[in-house]
Amino acid sequence: MNCTNCQTQLNPGSSFCANCGTPVQAAAPAAPAAPAQPVVTPGAPYAPRPVASTNGLAIASLVVSIAAGLVSCGTLSFIGAILGHVALNQIKTSRQGGRGLAIGGIVTGWVITGIWVIVIAILIAAGAASNYGY
Repeated sequence: MNCTNCQTQLNPGSSFCANCGTPVQAAAPAAPAAPAQPVVTPGAPYAPRPVASTNGLAIASLVVSIAAGLVSCGTLSFIGAILGHVALNQIKTSRQGGRGLAIGGIVTGWVITGIWVIVIAILIAAGAASNYGY
């Protein structure tokens, strides 16, 4: 048997090579070869997640809620809130991005609609309380 490092002939029973000092590796008894098993490794724990696309209805929800608040004085802001609810449902089932946009559209739409309802109620109450000779 030869040294694995310097290829010098080794003395039988020696633990180290006399020439270079490399430890002698004992020959392992031959074991029956087991069939190779496929190695299944789950995804790396810190692997980057694939970038999900942003849900279009979530974007539309926020845009419509804000635009309706500015353009139509809030009368159509409920449409943005409804779009936000539909977008949240789609995001849950398709695992798309845009959950924050959808929630922002819902909150903005319902808050502006609520303010509009309060303003109308105040105007009606003020009109009913006025005495203009009717």
